[in-house]
Amino acid sequence: MVLVDFGAAKQATQSMLAKTGTAIGSAEFAAPEQARRKPVFASDIYSLGVTCIYLLTQVSPFDLFDMNEDAWVWRDYLVNNPVDEKLGKVLDKMIANVLPQRYQSAIDVLTDLTGFARNTISTLPPSSASKLENLDLSINHDPNLEFFEFETAQIVTIKKTVKKKISLKEGVVFKRWVEHEIDEMIDVPEVQRRKGKAQQFVQDLENGVKLEMVYIPAGSFMMGSNKNNKEKPIHQVNLSPFYMGKYTITQQQYQAIMGTNPSRFKGKNRPVENISWDDAFKFCEKLSRHIGREYTLPTESQWEYACRAGTTTSFYFGETITSDLVNYSEFHKETTDVGSFPPNAFGLYDMHGNVCEWCLDTWHENYMRAPMNGSAWIENNKTFFYVLRGGSFLDKSDRCNSAFRDWYTHAAKLHYNGLRVVCLPFS
Repeated sequence: MVLVDFGAAKQATQSMLAKTGTAIGSAEFAAPEQARRKPVFASDIYSLGVTCIYLLTQVSPFDLFDMNEDAWVWRDYLVNNPVDEKLGKVLDKMIANVLPQRYQSAIDVLTDLTGFARNTISTLPPSSASKLENLDLSINHDPNLEFFEFETAQIVTIKKTVKKKISLKEGVVFKRWVEHEIDEMIDVPEVQRRKGKAQQFVQDLENGVKLEMVYIPAGSFMMGSNKNNKEKPIHQVNLSPFYMGKYTITQQQYQAIMGTNPSRFKGKNRPVENISWDDAFKFCEKLSRHIGREYTLPTESQWEYACRAGTTTSFYFGETITSDLVNYSEFHKETTDVGSFPPNAFGLYDMHGNVCEWCLDTWHENYMRAPMNGSAWIENNKTFFYVLRGGSFLDKSDRCNSAFRDWYTHAAKLHYNGLRVVCLPFS
């Protein structure tokens, strides 16, 4: 989501933008925390919601909020322009003054909007319904798909009062140190949970072993980062929809297709590891023949797009990392069962840590001349090295972030490398 205030763009100067916490934009549309120079991602959602009620009423947002009642009264200004109750609730949640009560991501808004739109289709006249279905609402209407719900996570910074001991000199003639206890406000990271919903199809492999493939909607994102040269330059990539494994391939799934389990850390629901890129590619080929549908490794851009799930932070849940959300080297010393940690907003698990994931692309030192359409970047003269993404239980936090890139030789079998599969939508 990009929200542009052209008035702000015209007035802002380079020196203003260089200052931490600089507040620009129209005060009528700014979230309360943005006015306090503490904007978060949800601040943009607030501004978009206020823009929506302004367009519906043609009334200044200052007049749409009752200071005495501490409540929005935008419905009082609707003139011959009724708003459906469910849509109104979405707008109310977008403009909630209390941050935890507001939508935390654009995907959360989209999920509720698409659910509202889908329920509305059957009640509209045929002509209206057909127009609505032509809109790209990121819902796939394939009958093979089913919705599933999950609980994702986000790390937010909250203010917390703590007791602090200080010593002061007291006394008229003979000074002595006296210890006092005072209250101090500090910033504390907190993991907040929120519900999400996505679509998937479930593929039977054999003997009750199933493969869950999550629908990833089409979209654009800015790939890469400025943290190191391997992730530069940041560039826009446009992707068509695809399906990606909800989890990395497990040992029981690998066993069902390949007849072997090369993993060091045994467990049927643990990710398969100790496999090379060659092994991963052969698994995809054999899986495709077994099911009668083409499966492959994700391209590097597909992987990062799916990992970020609409976010721009280092991790899908924020800028910091914790052992409650990721299996990485600071705490765990081996792989864990897939799905042990909260998924991202697409409903994908373990995109950070646990095992590194092989990609289809050959290794390139940077993104100069990289494809911008989501396709694999393969050069025949560089087929010795292939891309790995996501980090593992052996890696420190900086190697587990959304943009970090690594590589290894195509034949190397290491106990921290695994795979996740993708396939194209049903034709």
